[in-house]
Amino acid sequence: MLFEKDFYSLTYDDLKRLIENEVPEDRYLEYKLDIPGNSYDDVKEFLADVSAFANASGGTILFGITEESGIPVSIDGLDIEDIDSEILRLQDIIRNSIKPVISQIFIRSIDVSDSRKVLIISIAQSWSAPHVVEYKKHWRFYTRTSAGKHPMDIQEVREKMLQSNTLSEKMDQFRNERLALIKNGDYPIKLISDSIIALHLIPFSALFSKGSSAINFNVITQNFNYISPLNSSVKTSKYNLEGYINFGFIDDKGGASGYVQIYRNGIIESVDSSILGLTSIKTPSLRSGLVEREIVNKVKIYLEYQRRMGVLPPIVLFASFLNIRGYYLSMSDRQEYFGDVLHRDSILIPEIIFEDFPDDIPIALRDLFDRMWNAFGWERSLSYDDKGNWIGTLR
Repeated sequence: MLFEKDFYSLTYDDLKRLIENEVPEDRYLEYKLDIPGNSYDDVKEFLADVSAFANASGGTILFGITEESGIPVSIDGLDIEDIDSEILRLQDIIRNSIKPVISQIFIRSIDVSDSRKVLIISIAQSWSAPHVVEYKKHWRFYTRTSAGKHPMDIQEVREKMLQSNTLSEKMDQFRNERLALIKNGDYPIKLISDSIIALHLIPFSALFSKGSSAINFNVITQNFNYISPLNSSVKTSKYNLEGYINFGFIDDKGGASGYVQIYRNGIIESVDSSILGLTSIKTPSLRSGLVEREIVNKVKIYLEYQRRMGVLPPIVLFASFLNIRGYYLSMSDRQEYFGDVLHRDSILIPEIIFEDFPDDIPIALRDLFDRMWNAFGWERSLSYDDKGNWIGTLR
């Protein structure tokens, strides 16, 4: 039914099937005949509906459909002359009066006649919950069950707040466990060096969802050759217990440059040992230009295939540089040494959170690269100008 299709692929025929099959309202779906106006009661009710879905399991509101006892009976549509302005009005109401901001809300219309439309609002389950309605003098948390929305009591609010804290802990735990295995040499294949770059792209949903039924894993197996490790193409691939794994180039001693592990729940782990391993033994360096180019290019690919799999943001990116004590930072690929020598074993960059799939990957990764340069005594990455614009790396 409605949720088996991409949001932007829904048609009038999908709406008619809701009527034909008498699909009832539930915790994920609500029908409304009229769109909210600008009166206090209308706006408050609308904000309560939207925040309740975000604080629960997400859902969809259909405006322009008549229901009786929760069963849709007719598609009446809305007579709105400027639908784009109406969508902007609703977006502004949501943005200005629900805190924190809900990142995953989609609004569109479907024509049901020459002059009438149904308006659809899709609200994803939020991982920044609980969200509160702050509208004029009204301040309240809402959630939703199969019986509809209701104000949250103190215990429900507390549980949501604890869940948010637990999410952060789960992120850190996953990263730390994976890095511990990598540091101990517990790789799925022998690597050419112990000096490693590890990237982890972790969807919030992967750490709380009980299954991976919403993930289209066939996207990975049908396009595996595009999902390559840093600094390599895909040389060999296979299924494994966790999902699917791609390996980079293999040297004459059987060591791999790196790998990409794609988990069935949408997590991607990319590990490379060639960029930091194939450097001067006497004066080992982290070649900033090569590192930044590869991370920009590969993160763009990894996010794109997470999107194709059906992964929904937010997504956290962790970047880790392991076993690099004594390394210098090289500003170009020629391994010219600048800045301080590193007096720590590893650099663990704090999380970068993608609230949505970014259009500009270099800008989205600026904080990551600034932190990397900070570790070697620099103020910021010189791949950006003074205004924060990406200008590219030195070769």
